[in-house]
Amino acid sequence: MDKVYSQQSLLTLNLETGNSNVATAEVKKILFKRPDETKGFWTATADGTKLVHVLSNGEINMPGLWQFQAYIELAGKKGFGLITNINFLTSIE
Repeated sequence: MDKVYSQQSLLTLNLETGNSNVATAEVKKILFKRPDETKGFWTATADGTKLVHVLSNGEINMPGLWQFQAYIELAGKKGFGLITNINFLTSIE
């Protein structure tokens, strides 16, 4: 992603899993860690080998470095993608 801002919507996260069976996974999530170290997740959908989440208003609620990671559960096994770091800037709004 190029420059992105906190409170911005119209963004889509696409995280690679490296697993060809993502569509059949029972659990599909994008894990996140905010700049203040709080953690959470969003439900994701599958697109080939990627997990996708369209960000809603307010989901990126603070500027700073966010971390994202794809997570699936497939046949009782857990799978994690690489951690992706995105720095969300402060807008002048």
